[in-house]
Amino acid sequence: MKKNDWILLTSVALYSILFYKQSAGINFLIFNVAAIIMLAIKDQSLLKNKLWLLAAVGSLASSLTVAYYGNTLSFLANILSLSILSALSVSKNASIIFALFYSLFSYCSSIGFMIADIFLRNANSPKRKKAGFWVKLLAGTLIFLVVLAFFLLYQASNPLFKDFTKNINLDFITFSWVMFTFSGLLVMYGFFYHRNIPPMHKFDVDSSDDLTQEFVENRKVGFLSRIVSKENQNLSGKILLTLLNILLLLVNFVDVFYLFIVGKLPEGMNYSEFVHKGTGGLIISIIIAIGIILFYFRSEMNFFEKSKALKYLAYFWILQNAILILSTAYKNQLYIEEYSLTFKRIGVYVYLVLTFIGLATSFIKILMTKSNWFLIRRSTWAFYFVLVFASFFDWTGIVTNYNIKNSKNIDKEYLLDLGSTNIPDLLQLPKDTIIKTDIVNSFPDFEYFSSNRYGRNFTNNLHLKMFDFLKETENLEWQSYCYSRQKTSERIYEIDKQGSLRELYLANGGIESLSPLKKFEETKLLDLRNNNIRNLSELNNFKKLEFLDLSLNKIDNISSLPQMDNLKTLQLFNNGLSDLKMLKNVPNLENLDISNNPSVDFKSVPQLIKLKSLNISSDNLSSYQYIAKFPVLKSLTVNAMQNRDMTTLPNIASLEKLEVCNNNISNLELAIFVKYNKLYNLKSLNVSQNNIDNILALTSKIDKPLNKEIGPLLKNLESLNLSNNKLEDLYGFDAYSNLTNLDLSANMIYKIDNLMNYQKLENLSLRQNKVFEIKPLQKLTNIKILDLSQNEITDISSISELTNLKVLNLSNNQIASLKSLKKLDNIKDLDVSNNKLVSVSDILELKNLEVLNLNGNNIADYTPLKALKNLKELSVYSISDEQLAVLQANLPSTKINVAIKRGSSF
Repeated sequence: MKKNDWILLTSVALYSILFYKQSAGINFLIFNVAAIIMLAIKDQSLLKNKLWLLAAVGSLASSLTVAYYGNTLSFLANILSLSILSALSVSKNASIIFALFYSLFSYCSSIGFMIADIFLRNANSPKRKKAGFWVKLLAGTLIFLVVLAFFLLYQASNPLFKDFTKNINLDFITFSWVMFTFSGLLVMYGFFYHRNIPPMHKFDVDSSDDLTQEFVENRKVGFLSRIVSKENQNLSGKILLTLLNILLLLVNFVDVFYLFIVGKLPEGMNYSEFVHKGTGGLIISIIIAIGIILFYFRSEMNFFEKSKALKYLAYFWILQNAILILSTAYKNQLYIEEYSLTFKRIGVYVYLVLTFIGLATSFIKILMTKSNWFLIRRSTWAFYFVLVFASFFDWTGIVTNYNIKNSKNIDKEYLLDLGSTNIPDLLQLPKDTIIKTDIVNSFPDFEYFSSNRYGRNFTNNLHLKMFDFLKETENLEWQSYCYSRQKTSERIYEIDKQGSLRELYLANGGIESLSPLKKFEETKLLDLRNNNIRNLSELNNFKKLEFLDLSLNKIDNISSLPQMDNLKTLQLFNNGLSDLKMLKNVPNLENLDISNNPSVDFKSVPQLIKLKSLNISSDNLSSYQYIAKFPVLKSLTVNAMQNRDMTTLPNIASLEKLEVCNNNISNLELAIFVKYNKLYNLKSLNVSQNNIDNILALTSKIDKPLNKEIGPLLKNLESLNLSNNKLEDLYGFDAYSNLTNLDLSANMIYKIDNLMNYQKLENLSLRQNKVFEIKPLQKLTNIKILDLSQNEITDISSISELTNLKVLNLSNNQIASLKSLKKLDNIKDLDVSNNKLVSVSDILELKNLEVLNLNGNNIADYTPLKALKNLKELSVYSISDEQLAVLQANLPSTKINVAIKRGSSF
């Protein structure tokens, strides 16, 4: 077997061992060292080749960054380095551009050349009895496969032999491993048996860096030189470069004037437009500039005695382009300081560095009379080393730490999309709101139907990112060791030890096993909604758990539920549960949700003497008598039940909150239910989505009397939700004037006179009714959240004194003026979309506004809104690009949602 054959087999073995089912890490460093050694053994003359040694240094350096960071940039730098190294081992003086092309050609055609080389070697070798290398390899592979097949057959047929050989693990021999190893053979063959394209390689090698007068005189005269004299070329060059210099001088003057003299951008211009569009144009202009220089100084013009002025003009133009690069870099820095650091803004610096390199090589080319190929070769080598140098930095960490320390408003969602090294830094940010309540339905008893219940937020996504990272690192072997990855894991576990990860939100993650979390023994809250969990035995690691949400999983029994004495809240919504006797392992449970489990057997539920909250919605319950097992119950949710006869509900004196939504309950059924069960201690009642057309069922009278007062049955009631019923008037509501929360949305109400005495009311929703007169609301001075959307309101003067308002929704009405809102300076959230507004002047006094929705109005000028500096989110309709630019420049921290830009079509 020849030396080169041994090198190929060794490299394939290393490829398979180091990379199969592994992540980027120390495996790249080992492979790079081995590849360099094997290439040097294969051809020792490479050790004297400077270009090859430079590529070897680049390969080692980039492989070190892979072992340290393991990120995409270092991986890309190393793959390019190895490709250049491979190409230069055969095509020793190739340019980088050609070297990369040769490598791609070699990898893609390796299988064809490998087969051709086998036949060519057999044809050229003398005939002998001794078999060649490839014949031996094929025979050996076949023998190995036959022996392996019999070994597996004997193991399957003989239990004694299987037990004797149980420590021989051949699990790695799979079809995927065989295909991976075969692909490694093709790649390594292309790497060590490199090919170039002879005509291209000859052209590349023959193209000299130096440009001599003798060479120019002896070369074939080009078409342009035959039809245009040197004098005319020189004259056209001087005219062109003079005009371009004047133009660029004006551009630089404008930049200097606004950046250093005026000190601010022109009105209507923002940093995004100033930097990004400017950078793109700058790069294109410099590429064109370099192209012009390459054109005029390609050959004889370098030695033309009258071209001195042309050269000076070219030098001056290069200098001005360099100044333009510096001013753009300064603008980019201002942009970063004003907003934040992003990869795109770092990319601007990279582009500027590369264009500066191009200008520098252009300057040297003219000064030292070099050829165009000199510029291309030197620039591409410089670009390559910039790439390798850039791989030495953890850009994810740099961006994250800069923004955390310097940004006025941290874009956490952007940081979340970066690499995994920033997970510990993000975990230590101030806590994000876990479940954001819809401002329209901000009623405490409406939480069950919240549209955000199963959504994701920043914290949930961050914890899922952490989980996926720990899952990945858990299964990695020594080949994938990466310092940065290891350090990130250690920092995560250290944060957990410090007590900052007692709550884990992992909803909607497709999680099947909790093994990556086995070290999080101190966790108190675990949200695992909407995953693929079946077995609960792994919960044994979380002895201190107090809150557990397993809703929307694939749990059909809880027989594996371990003893969890600290657990207080358990959510099992929408599983396939039936037998619940293992709930005895959570004796201190206070909150239980077993809703939407139609097959659940309530007889199996043990007595939970500490249970305070129970949700059995959408369950098939034959009798409500089983609820007597929970003597201190305070909250009961029985929505969408098949059994509407709730007279079997035991009398629970402690009950304070009741939800009976979507049960098709009539007035009479409600009256019987409330009075029969003596629910007189209730503080919160939700009977939304039923067939109730009046409130008399909750009063001392069941019919409308002519002249008698009506008293409340539920004297302690504070919150009432009657949304989505059939109410037309509010007769009888006088009995409940002590309410603090009232939801009457989605009814058919047109008069609200009975609400005038609700002076304790803080939250009121009249959304989607037929209300046109709101004068009765003028005395509700404690109101904080008011929803009057989707009505027929034209005049809002009655709410002008409700100074405690913080959230106001007036959308989808007929309102033309907002003058009545001027005094309501506590409002933070205002929705006036889909009205008849034509101006924003009336809301400029609302300095505390954070969220404003103006969609669906005919507002001509939005620019006065720039005075609302506290705005976090603004929604507008039909806005011009100019007005949008003004708002973006003056409200840099505001998220602006544009429904349609003026002048565009749907």
